[in-house]
Amino acid sequence: MASYIDIYTETRKQIIAGDLKPGAKLPAHRQISDHYQVSIATVTKAINRLKREGLVRSYRGLGTIVADDTPERSAALRKTVTFITAGHPFIHQIFAYAVQEVFASSSWSVNTQCGHGNLEWYRQFLDDAHRHPPAGLIVATVPSQLFTYRPELLPHPNTHVVIMGHEIPGRRYDTVRTNAYQEGVELAEYLLAKGYRDVLYVTSSKEGEVPESQTLVALSKTLARHGVSFDGRSVRRYQDTHSYGPKPDPIIDPWQFTRHLLKTERPRAILAGHDWIALGVLRALDQAALRVPHDVAVISAEGTGSTGLIAAAPRLTTVDTLYHFRAKTAAELLKRRLEGDTGPIEYHETYGRVIEGETG
Repeated sequence: MASYIDIYTETRKQIIAGDLKPGAKLPAHRQISDHYQVSIATVTKAINRLKREGLVRSYRGLGTIVADDTPERSAALRKTVTFITAGHPFIHQIFAYAVQEVFASSSWSVNTQCGHGNLEWYRQFLDDAHRHPPAGLIVATVPSQLFTYRPELLPHPNTHVVIMGHEIPGRRYDTVRTNAYQEGVELAEYLLAKGYRDVLYVTSSKEGEVPESQTLVALSKTLARHGVSFDGRSVRRYQDTHSYGPKPDPIIDPWQFTRHLLKTERPRAILAGHDWIALGVLRALDQAALRVPHDVAVISAEGTGSTGLIAAAPRLTTVDTLYHFRAKTAAELLKRRLEGDTGPIEYHETYGRVIEGETG
């Protein structure tokens, strides 16, 4: 049977970690007593200790509420590094492992938060980091056409920040991202080596979006030097309406888009903006009874490292964008800042490489 110490310790841990946010209502005493199989008096004793520490407050008719902020919570946050991503859990695990690896022997604890493709969760994570600033923050950013970084969601000025991926408009932070231009060169050279000359690029990104636009420029220039035409007319863009949300599905939109595309066009190779787009393309090709890579090759311009978990998915030919290395680089940079490095803002770029699979 649990004691009041167990209830106090678990609740305090959730408050300090931010799992129970300021203003959140604790379960009724009866619910807590049923959960821990203790008496109401034991629950009351635990709650009273939390009150004495200023972690919670009780109001007649409202119940027990988590306090807006506390010295204990603030002190804990000053020794916390938070990592936030809106992405899917497979990618998050790669990132989180790298960040935890860097801070494992340090005096900072790591709090990782995954949006699971739900932008509302992502917004809440950023809001909490703004209102209750941790010592350090690593943010895997979302393209600006999908998410607006309003002022109240931006990192607190007292927080050391490193972003991974897309820039936040109007803000300058230490940044780690891939060298998209060099990856475009690698892709072009791979296409030439394979003899693929009739190529289409399928993406949900808007025209001019960085860093993908740099990949497209490199593809165009490198292929042109070998007499292969690749320009804006070679790019097919679709509207992504399902990758983020309460029930994210990053495959359905590229699948439906490619299904219609194949009614009028039959390229020798399709370059997909990333692995999830590639899976949608593969599904459409399968329904059209086209063999991969014999009839149409499929190559991903950004490997997520997670699509191998999808049942019956072939091993993709993809660009390994070094997710673990990028996250580790970001964490090492943040750790330097926390240890007192006040040098100018740094931009780090990593170089991916094409990994040949079964699709092209």
